[in-house]
Amino acid sequence: MAASPASLWAAQEFAKNLALAIESMTGTKVVVDVEETSSQPDDLTKPGTLVWRQQFSHTAGAALELAVPAASWHGIGDTVLTAALIEQVDEAMARDTFREVAGQAFGGLAQALTARLGREVNCLEPDLSASAAGSFPFSVLVHAGDETLPLYLAVPDAAVEPGDPPAGPVRQAASPAPQTGALATEHLQSKRLDLLLDVQLPVSVSFGQSQLPLKDVIKLTTGSIVELNRTVSEPVEVIVNNCVIARGEVVVVEGNFGVRIQQVVSRQERLRSIE
Repeated sequence: MAASPASLWAAQEFAKNLALAIESMTGTKVVVDVEETSSQPDDLTKPGTLVWRQQFSHTAGAALELAVPAASWHGIGDTVLTAALIEQVDEAMARDTFREVAGQAFGGLAQALTARLGREVNCLEPDLSASAAGSFPFSVLVHAGDETLPLYLAVPDAAVEPGDPPAGPVRQAASPAPQTGALATEHLQSKRLDLLLDVQLPVSVSFGQSQLPLKDVIKLTTGSIVELNRTVSEPVEVIVNNCVIARGEVVVVEGNFGVRIQQVVSRQERLRSIE
């Protein structure tokens, strides 16, 4: 039985966002294909299979189910961590890294559903304790180097369709009473501070810099190595809004890349970095 257009669209969106998540973590382009399957995959019966049941906020009861053989989640986790120059990768690190990748892929699918349905759609807390049950109409094939790592996806139509609105009246917060005098002024200043604290600033981490002649830039190809002006032992720079504010070392926490702050630069040095 052929998959419905809605479920096929969702599988393709998931695959696209899975590729984007892996590429953002490795810096290498990854190809992810979707194929329709007609039989239950044999490798789902092997030990270590990871099952991820994902519901979205716009509908209840129906969930996408992703089943990943151990070789696949381990391979994707290894690929991401190896790109981060982490040589010793254990099973827990690989599994947590894959979960971060899958979480980003489902988050991208939620954004696509928001645009498709014209209403905000968010991911609910996934169920990671389920076992693979039923059939998986889609094979999501991740081509990493010479390997093809299969993931299997089931997409019920009810999980990606508009769904029913919440039952019962929607309670709205009561409007605050008018304020006057000093209390009103204090409230206004507090609101202004709240607006300032909510301003989002871009944060980036710099591993180093290099200057190359244009003729060398043109020669860059896949696999080329660009030497930076910082050794492995030197700390990386944490940059906020184009201003260096701290330095630290790169770490991995539950599959996420991060920076452990070792030094916060002085105000004078921050001002010099802007000039």
